[in-house]
Amino acid sequence: PEPPDGPGAYGLLADRDGEPLAGAALTVFDTAGTSLVATTSDEHGRYRVALPGTGEYLLVGQAGGREPVAEWVVLPVAPAAPVARHDLRIEGPASLVGVVRSTSGAGVAALVTLVDRHGEVVAGTRAGADGRYRLVHVPAGDHHLLVSPPSGESTTQRIELPVTGRVPCDVVLAPTGGLTGTVRSERGREVGDAVTTLVDAFGVVVASDRTGPDGTFRLLGIPEGEYTLTAHAGTPAVRSVRVSADEIIGTDLVLGAASADAERMVPGRHGHNGHGG
Repeated sequence: PEPPDGPGAYGLLADRDGEPLAGAALTVFDTAGTSLVATTSDEHGRYRVALPGTGEYLLVGQAGGREPVAEWVVLPVAPAAPVARHDLRIEGPASLVGVVRSTSGAGVAALVTLVDRHGEVVAGTRAGADGRYRLVHVPAGDHHLLVSPPSGESTTQRIELPVTGRVPCDVVLAPTGGLTGTVRSERGREVGDAVTTLVDAFGVVVASDRTGPDGTFRLLGIPEGEYTLTAHAGTPAVRSVRVSADEIIGTDLVLGAASADAERMVPGRHGHNGHGG
């Protein structure tokens, strides 16, 4: 921050962690309680005020719903104009910051939601492409952080937030894999608009897709484990498959064919979830 040309005070208005507060209000009082000047910080949190001269002054800073802070500053006797730098830290609600990563360490642009103990959503954002997220002005207390990746299972993490301060919370998503392949008729022709469904050992549908005109399907973000893969387009096809973490497995289905054994799997076919939603 640049000092004023004449007698005065200057400095930075910041939060508890030193992050500048743009547009924060600053009011200066003399020892008699008279308001002398009011201003706001610039986009970098800086302020600069001109004052009558040597003496004590009370600086009162406020920002949004944060608690105001009041501190004394002294302009000393000096050969030149008396000037003093005084930075104010304005306490406020806590902030939650972190990175959402896959098991490989890559950032994931997941949806991040903070829920209080009553199940009410108190804050939410989407992590950037690098997985970084930031939730600000979050209330203190016991919360659950729900992280939902673009594909795959969501994860929940319990977190206790203080009244103020910056709380780091990184999240590593559970490892997942995927399946991709082609649905064909018994004559070997690709079948479009067939519904493919992946069901776990408890009969729960984990993922589904509709094949494109070329008969291909893609099911991604699947937790590691054993599943039953089916395709329906008039006649069904059924296969037992195993999904491995961090792998995209290729497996084809032939309508009218069923097998209790795992389909021969060919690694290396990559894609994204869904043709027809």
